Amino acid sequence: MPAGDTVVGAVTEELQHSWVDLLADKHSSFGGTSVGSYTVGSSYVFTRRVTITGIRFVWAGSAATTARASLYRFTDGTKLATVDVAVSTGGIYVATFAAPHLIAAVDVAQHLTCAIWETSGSIYSLYTGGVGEAGVSAPFSVARSALIKENPGRYASGDVSPGSFTAAEFYAVEPVIDPTPA
Repeated sequence: MPAGDTVVGAVTEELQHSWVDLLADKHSSFGGTSVGSYTVGSSYVFTRRVTITGIRFVWAGSAATTARASLYRFTDGTKLATVDVAVSTGGIYVATFAAPHLIAAVDVAQHLTCAIWETSGSIYSLYTGGVGEAGVSAPFSVARSALIKENPGRYASGDVSPGSFTAAEFYAVEPVIDPTPA
């Protein structure tokens, strides 16, 4: 799929047991939206070097807009990869980076955050009910144990690395991992 393309309702094979799918299935919806310019996402710990091809996320909006999907290093806020994608109706979207991002050796066992920001800065997509909802608070391992979900409630005001945490909302955002060993 070319960089920046979106797929609505697609299931990514390498992310079996995806918690994005779990949330959408459990709620029979794609969450909701709230007013504000927030970058929202989930942080992960990678247990080995892997290649990330993009970001997969739930968008709950109903109007056409642009979402910026980014991968950040949590410790210093460095943006490692980013891509803008068109979104419209509620659904699951895949934002593919122009070039895949190989997790550096220094980033193994460190917190990285997958996040989205709506580029007009007017709304963001979320689920409510607390992070215990749908098993979200438990560590979650996918892609041959390369990844452990650490925190599903990361946010920040504006288009920046989401360093704050909330337990009242959580954000269905995850990496798309190339299943080929790095």
